[in-house]
Amino acid sequence: MIRAAVLICCLAAAAPAVADDEAPHIIFSIKDFSDAGDTVHVEGTLTGDGVGYKDNRWSITCFQSSRGCLSVRIETLGVQVFPIGIPGSFTVRVWTPDRIVADDSAPCGAKPDRVKEDWQTVTSDTWIIDRNRQTAELIEHPCLGSKTYHWTIEDPPFWKKAKEGRAGQKAP
Repeated sequence: MIRAAVLICCLAAAAPAVADDEAPHIIFSIKDFSDAGDTVHVEGTLTGDGVGYKDNRWSITCFQSSRGCLSVRIETLGVQVFPIGIPGSFTVRVWTPDRIVADDSAPCGAKPDRVKEDWQTVTSDTWIIDRNRQTAELIEHPCLGSKTYHWTIEDPPFWKKAKEGRAGQKAP
């Protein structure tokens, strides 16, 4: 009930600021963090340097009983929504009252002949969920290159702007 009221207020505040030609084609809902003790769910927009598609929706749900997490993503470009695909599976390494750490890794295989950059032997993804701050971070170590990516789940850009009272306005 409270979420619905917040959503209505944000829409009402953002409506005058959104011009028809600047309105986003797809508006994902605000970030959600739910902690039921033995199940934790976080969803929102994955943000940070190197995120492939800026309009996206990621979710991760962790289960204490199975010591595992499932992650699902939706990525878009303009009005095109890409296939969701199968969920990513992560093994919980740490489950405490304030933190959950889950990861997944896989061998990269042999370096392709055409690749000139650094080639890692293992790729890995690690989710860190801070239950006190209600945040989720994804750290990715890809096969190609030596860069490590660090992303967070946040409100989508539309809602960040709406909360600031400038939805639909272009950044200076």
